[in-house]
Amino acid sequence: MLSHGELVVWNDIIKSCKIIFDVGCREDNDFYDINPQANIYLFDPNPVNKLYAKIKDKPNVFFNNVALGNTTGDLDFYYPYGSFMHRTEEPKFKHLHKTKKVKMVRLEDFIKEHNITSIDYLKIDCEGYDFEVIKGCGNFINSIKYIQFEEFGNFYCNIKSKDIFNYFKGWSIYKIEGSPVNYLVTKEKLKLELRQLQ
Repeated sequence: MLSHGELVVWNDIIKSCKIIFDVGCREDNDFYDINPQANIYLFDPNPVNKLYAKIKDKPNVFFNNVALGNTTGDLDFYYPYGSFMHRTEEPKFKHLHKTKKVKMVRLEDFIKEHNITSIDYLKIDCEGYDFEVIKGCGNFINSIKYIQFEEFGNFYCNIKSKDIFNYFKGWSIYKIEGSPVNYLVTKEKLKLELRQLQ
């Protein structure tokens, strides 16, 4: 469910976007509802995705049954809760050990293969794998206007939010209220009523 902060950001920004990447898409179709003219690339390695049935006939929405990250190959995916991390810290996940090998594609490779020259909005919701997706942008990161990622406490490989903030030194980072908190990274100074972190 979208937080108020996300709705404020999306209603202001998404309407003018031409290319949107939604990495770790779920069942919602909010980007298409806000801007049906945008080319929207959806990524989810889960073998069953309920969103696919809703968007498969839309000519400018492209569903990709792969994970995006910083490597290429097959990776163990804890599909019951949609994460590459075995989340033993949360009691509700402790008994869920089922994994499947899923295809991982480096984000920069996907961009080159599809002749994409820029991305207006990159939304990442990968249950702690967000920084791997960001690193997978490689040099293309400077051709992305807005990047949204989710707070996760301990990210994959024990990365912390402060490590990601340091990676974006010189960019503007805004906190989007909600649960969990999201961050919006851009080289622009936004006029939206968001808390700027740097």
